Amino acid sequence: MKSNLTFRLLPSALIFILLTVVILMAGHLYYQSEKNKIVHEKQNELSAITDLKVNHINQWMNERLGNAQVIFQDNSLIHQVESFFRAPDEKKRKQELLSWMKSLMDNYAYSDVALIEPPAAIKLSGTVQSKYLGVREQENIREVVKRRAVYFSDLYKSESEQVFISISLCRLYYQADVRIRLSV
Repeated sequence: MKSNLTFRLLPSALIFILLTVVILMAGHLYYQSEKNKIVHEKQNELSAITDLKVNHINQWMNERLGNAQVIFQDNSLIHQVESFFRAPDEKKRKQELLSWMKSLMDNYAYSDVALIEPPAAIKLSGTVQSKYLGVREQENIREVVKRRAVYFSDLYKSESEQVFISISLCRLYYQADVRIRLSV
């Protein structure tokens, strides 16, 4: 009788075990499918965010390059700067240039705008009180003089741990440099 009961329960136990295995496998496959779907969705979201950020950075760089090109090609400004370099103590010209620098800083969120006489002398600045540039900024100016074009520096940290990028332009015929410093 005991073997008869075991014989009857054996198919039920096998069916139970088989169903359990099938349910576990189906659950695992469903889990893997959902996991892959979520990972794919999140990758698409991150890809879209990355594309937006890249476009935003490109737009920002193009705007700054446009600003720099306008400054670089502004003959009136060039004459003011040349006049200032010939007579740096002339108060009216200095005030006009400081006003222009303040306007750039206020309207375009630049942290500083400076007129620099290569290799490293700051002749006029919207904020900087120092008379000379740091080593990294001197390297940027050398690069500007070498390229004879608008130059964006790499991102760098200042002594105060702020992250900056510099946009430098140089008009060699009067040996002055306009340096725009951006806080990032």
